[in-house]
Amino acid sequence: MPLTTIDQIPWSKLETVDGKATKAPAILRGLATGDPAKAKKGVAWLFEQVLHQSTPAPSAAAFVPCLIELVALPKQAARWELLALLGDLACGGDHVPYLMTGYTGADPLQTAVAAGRDTFAKALADRDPSARAAAAFVLAWLPAHAARSRKDLTARLAKEKHPTARASMVMALAVLGAPAAKLAATALTADAAVVQGAGVFALARAGALPAKAKRGLTALVTAGGVDALCWHHGKLGALVLRAVLHAAARDRDVALLLSLLDSDVGHLVAPRVVELMFPGSIDADALTASQREILDLLTASPARYGALAPAWKARGLPVMATEARAALGLPPIQSRMDTELTVAGVKRAFAAHLRDACAKPANRAALGAALARGRTAEEVVAFCVESYGLELPGDWAAAVAEIFDACGDEIVPVLRTLDLYQEVQRSNGDSITTEAIAAPALLVLAKRDPKLPGARVKAMINTISFTREVDVAREAPMLVAILRALPLAHRVAMLAHLHRNTPPWVTSGKRLLEELMVESPAAELTACVVARVEELTDAYRYGRKYDNSLFSDRHSPAKLAKLSPGAHPLTPVLTEHLRAYAAVAKAPKLDKALAKFLAL
Repeated sequence: MPLTTIDQIPWSKLETVDGKATKAPAILRGLATGDPAKAKKGVAWLFEQVLHQSTPAPSAAAFVPCLIELVALPKQAARWELLALLGDLACGGDHVPYLMTGYTGADPLQTAVAAGRDTFAKALADRDPSARAAAAFVLAWLPAHAARSRKDLTARLAKEKHPTARASMVMALAVLGAPAAKLAATALTADAAVVQGAGVFALARAGALPAKAKRGLTALVTAGGVDALCWHHGKLGALVLRAVLHAAARDRDVALLLSLLDSDVGHLVAPRVVELMFPGSIDADALTASQREILDLLTASPARYGALAPAWKARGLPVMATEARAALGLPPIQSRMDTELTVAGVKRAFAAHLRDACAKPANRAALGAALARGRTAEEVVAFCVESYGLELPGDWAAAVAEIFDACGDEIVPVLRTLDLYQEVQRSNGDSITTEAIAAPALLVLAKRDPKLPGARVKAMINTISFTREVDVAREAPMLVAILRALPLAHRVAMLAHLHRNTPPWVTSGKRLLEELMVESPAAELTACVVARVEELTDAYRYGRKYDNSLFSDRHSPAKLAKLSPGAHPLTPVLTEHLRAYAAVAKAPKLDKALAKFLAL
């Protein structure tokens, strides 16, 4: 079907993801103009309406001939994106499930895409390396033309220099059945990670990974995204990890998995180790030496073990690492929490000292000094992070802040780069993230780091919840201390940010922030206060019609209709700090907004 006859298609009778395909003619024509802006808009529409989140629209097959013609146009600003779309459509919506097996379906979408094979092969020589990479990608999913496509890809691969295009051709040839060893021979020694990853992918599909393919795997499985890489939607690390997990499961290569256990993908690898080594119930008396060794390794990390709690429960083991080790006859774990410290002449485990410090502020400075003595700032932070799993009574955050502060300025670079979302295990076996460490860390940084980047301040303060009244009661003391310690510019920015993002009905949170605003009037804060007054004005008007307004408690719509805001018992409370701010800010717009509210 030529693109010029597009109006002959009954688009109004075809369905996209959200409705009728009546916009299709204009979108497709826009893609034919060569205009980059129209191309960008058109591609976005296609990925929303024709293939949305891996689900093709009922009319997807009707689009394919047009898409093929669009790919063939000499001036096509979205060639690689259209090819990527066609590749996923050829697999029924998403190629990822078929990466290690290839696609063998014979559905209408596959047939429709396969009709463009020669167009895709021609695109292997496109000037744009992204288009060349995408052309190889779509050819990989047309098994009916495997022999011809292998020939075309092999010829082009011999000339290809661009890393992403080269990697895509290597993977396409692997999917189409070309000899993996030959493909990987030069790929594994390439400088570009994407080409190395393609070599590992090719070998993993073909058979056991040789030793040379296992070198450098940690860097590859944790690699970031690659622009214009269609494979696994641009996620190189996820692509290589999928290949490695496939090979390990097929070959029962537990050693391969263990080599990645301490990497950033360890949480994805550990379940596969358990599946391979312990297919059924675990009997401590019947374990092999290798099984016992692996259980020793996995239970040595409470957080890692706890993350696998359902698997252990299904196999008859306790969900707590300490209890599991006892059941298995393994020696007890000595964690940082068991480290003995002498504080004020008393020698006890760190956990016991911290429990007292949380409940008794007078004990905190001595504990901080004892912990910092002879330890690096990194070690002190590690103690405090792990302690979050203890569920201690009292003010844990305040105690941790004093411990951090005892390290002096040495702790600043450690807290600047601290991972706020680590996992620790609680006493019930659950794993939790440690974002609560951000508040005490930020308090110390606010005091000690005048060059703290604004983005880091915002990332840390966003961990403090202010969405419920109970959150405000819990977080207020630490938050107030942080905001008052921040340099003025950061303080103003964070007050405005928090005020804008605190829900209107969380009045204690709004009032707390407004009270602090009075101490630091600024244009950005004035805008927030004006917005709050307007918010109250709207709430009062709403309450005169409906009975679920901020002002509705014991005040029906009829009662509010006769009552001015100034006479409402809640108004003095809600406007106390707003009026105080108006007195120091001297902003006419705010004065006018307050007067308007009170005069309703």
